[in-house]
Amino acid sequence: MIQKTGYFFVKNIQNKKLTSLNIIYHIGPAYEARGRRGVAHLMEHMITKCIDKYTSQFTRDCVTFNAVTTTNYIKVYFAGLKEKLPANFKQQLVKELLRSFDNLTEEEYKAEQNVVLQEISDNFSSPEDGFLSNILYNYYNVTLPLGVPKDVANFTYEQAKEMANNFFSRPSAIIERCDEPTDFSFVEYNEKEPFPILIWYKERNRKVMEEVKSNKGIIYVMNRKPIKKTDYIFMAVGLHMFASGDLDSPFCDEIRTKRGLSYYAYSDLLKFDKQGMMYLTACTDKEHMEELKTVIMDMCRNVRKYLTKERYDDVIEMINTKRKFDRYNNWANVDKYILPMLPKLNQTTQKRLNYEQVVGTMEKYFYSLEFFIQ
Repeated sequence: MIQKTGYFFVKNIQNKKLTSLNIIYHIGPAYEARGRRGVAHLMEHMITKCIDKYTSQFTRDCVTFNAVTTTNYIKVYFAGLKEKLPANFKQQLVKELLRSFDNLTEEEYKAEQNVVLQEISDNFSSPEDGFLSNILYNYYNVTLPLGVPKDVANFTYEQAKEMANNFFSRPSAIIERCDEPTDFSFVEYNEKEPFPILIWYKERNRKVMEEVKSNKGIIYVMNRKPIKKTDYIFMAVGLHMFASGDLDSPFCDEIRTKRGLSYYAYSDLLKFDKQGMMYLTACTDKEHMEELKTVIMDMCRNVRKYLTKERYDDVIEMINTKRKFDRYNNWANVDKYILPMLPKLNQTTQKRLNYEQVVGTMEKYFYSLEFFIQ
């Protein structure tokens, strides 16, 4: 969910020669109804086609340009030396995006649509990614940003053009990091809140597409009960304590370091606006699958054993240190205007956050877990 709309200027005090520009659209799979799963990601590709003509210039000038679709928003971003991204060029780039479909032909649309379909297919060449996509779609009524290939294929040029004119001509936010602001007063912003889809656990006997079968065993452990938005910060800290993917996390230490069962073992928190999902995952050979499942089940039933106060203090220190470190990179303070991935430990949340609240929240959602095994 976008926390604020409009233009936001982040003063660059670390290095005045650098600048970044972020254009945010409040759209993604958290708001996509049936028949439109994957359309946001498709439109991300389409609206940025108008920027392709600058590719050689960006390469020559070492300007970073890309776009990403998350569960809650699309972000188009540029970064580089201020002399290579001056104010008038930033204005031109934004104007191009606002009228992105003006010169996009139907032939160009269909060609890029095929590229997106190939991207979905490539994603399913990974057994783990394909398995996760089908779990979410079948049991939780949500998809990852790539969506459902049938929905993407059926979305016509006319529908895309209408959506571009009605929605992508008005971004939710523009976030600029520089030593002085650029005039974007010509931009009209979209302040309308999209309606989020609801997550509920139910087997629906459907798939995004057939996943590739693996010669190894894959486990995903997910909560049946959707995570409330008010619990995000507690779950984010708790999951990082339990299964960050780092070698010092209890989940990785128990499964990889001590038992040698899996190369990777980690967790993630998927935020679909007002509801969320978490998962733990690991893989191993077929011979050790039952042992891996038993170990994970035991850890989840005794989560307090692994979430020590010492581990909590270390993770809080890490999060605070990372935020200090991020002030010096080219995207400093950008994510505070949109839903952050790391918990936002400001003065207000620091007062709410405590060890017992984090462990208690983890226990609440770990009480009702579902194991998915391939």
